[in-house]
Amino acid sequence: MPREWGSATLKRAKYDRNRDINGSKHITFPYKELGASTSVGAMSGPSLKQWINELGLQQVDDPGIDKPVYRKPFDGQIALSAELEKQISISLREARDKRKLPRSKLAPLLGISEQVYGRYENKVSRLTVGRLIHLCEVLDATPEEIIAPAARHLWGETETKAVLLLATIEKLRTFDEEILRDVFSLIGRIAT
Repeated sequence: MPREWGSATLKRAKYDRNRDINGSKHITFPYKELGASTSVGAMSGPSLKQWINELGLQQVDDPGIDKPVYRKPFDGQIALSAELEKQISISLREARDKRKLPRSKLAPLLGISEQVYGRYENKVSRLTVGRLIHLCEVLDATPEEIIAPAARHLWGETETKAVLLLATIEKLRTFDEEILRDVFSLIGRIAT
């Protein structure tokens, strides 16, 4: 039975659990879109240079990171890590203010002191992914609300596409399950 995932359709297939590559066991399975078998664990994907070129990454000397890193430009610009942290701090404060929830009430929900929480909003401390998820839960915020202002490029190659996709996601969140199924079905028919 095929399993839908994004635009790819993965089919259950026989796979070889005993395939030996360079002395280690790997599972090989077919992947429809690539039209070839892919080995899990073999790490035989594109070269680093191919990957960088394919994604349009550019080398950046970010003062917040000791070594050069590769980032994807958005509208001709690349935000450095300090700018990303600043934007996320602003998003956190705006999300909390929008809900009229003082730090003194939010911090205990996270199991931390008000002073420790303040470090996130003042970009002194960096959020872990786990803490970000917890904040979304206790603020009843979406990940897009917190992250998108800092990294719109994750939602589209252009500002217009990012804004449209974010607005669409926001609208989709208001639908009940039945309407979401209908929308998903419609999108499936349009996409094929």
